[in-house]
Amino acid sequence: MRSKSPLSSFILGGGKPQISIAGGRNCHRNCHRKHVEDGKSAQKRISKSRFDFTPNQCFLMGPEEKCAVLYGKYELGRILGQGTFAKVYHARNVVTGENIAMKVVGKEKVIKVGMMEQIKREISVMKMVKHPNIVELHEVMASKTKIYFAMEFVKGGELFEKVAKGKLREQSARGYFQQLISAIDFCHSRGVYHRDLKPENLLLDEEGNLKVTDFGLSAFSDHLRQDGLLHTTCGTPAYVAPEVIGKNGYDGATADIWSCGEKKKMEKEQLRFATTRPASSVISKFEEVAKTSKFSLKRSDSSVRLQGQESGRKGKLGIDADIFAVTPSFLVVEVKKASGDTLEYNQFCSKELRPALKDIVWKSAPENPTFA
Repeated sequence: MRSKSPLSSFILGGGKPQISIAGGRNCHRNCHRKHVEDGKSAQKRISKSRFDFTPNQCFLMGPEEKCAVLYGKYELGRILGQGTFAKVYHARNVVTGENIAMKVVGKEKVIKVGMMEQIKREISVMKMVKHPNIVELHEVMASKTKIYFAMEFVKGGELFEKVAKGKLREQSARGYFQQLISAIDFCHSRGVYHRDLKPENLLLDEEGNLKVTDFGLSAFSDHLRQDGLLHTTCGTPAYVAPEVIGKNGYDGATADIWSCGEKKKMEKEQLRFATTRPASSVISKFEEVAKTSKFSLKRSDSSVRLQGQESGRKGKLGIDADIFAVTPSFLVVEVKKASGDTLEYNQFCSKELRPALKDIVWKSAPENPTFA
């Protein structure tokens, strides 16, 4: 029987305890004292049990988590965001005072859907890609039930939020794009392919610098098959390269560059999504939008034109949607502004169009355990 790798043993809970948590009124003081007393030897003094709880069990993955101090080092605060398998907290290093983003992953859910290899891969990738425009992973800790990613805290939010407010200035867009290409080129030089580049995974710091994050769907060059290509369908449909959706394999670097281009397209007023519904169902959705939003509609078998009835700041808003068949059962729909004001178009897409189409948009399952 093959032995576990050091990383597998660490994440799955083998070896010595990697985290100490105390609760209650003395939570901060007790844990901090353990850390300071012995420095590098603190870990050896931790109880043989995985956690040190007080009777009120302060660390419960809820509001109580605000009083938890992990390994006498990280004090957790408010939740910044959460997904199916993880929560991200605003945390503080109590030794240095540094702000941290703490990603907390539940092991039970991850193991249940076969995602442990994906988690290990994400850790390995983030340790490899140290770059000014990539979110830094400071350290990883593990307990019997949780995996903790202590990461760089990026205060400026997602690029998506900035783009959603209106078209970026050309100088700003060019700067972000150059930083993105610099980060992705660095990844490719290390044999790493991100495979889920999108504005939601691009963060901005206080100085306006772009930071690439979320390497959960990444792949190594080691994952290439004998044909030299990757074969896993993954990513976000609005930004994924067409060949990723196909069945003939794809080049990871080329697919990432395509996604970078799709990000730039988004800044130029274009929306793109994939669906497994027939073209008739897609057109029907646009007809529903037209009726509720006071648009007239012209249609063909593979395209739709929505035309606003009321004049806005730059005339009547016009929207084109083109439908492309990647395979007989898999379509890609591209939506773009044909006329009218950009801000009005972005607001319409955000408030009317996206919610109306969400039921037909195809999404790759994040729990898919098969990669490359």
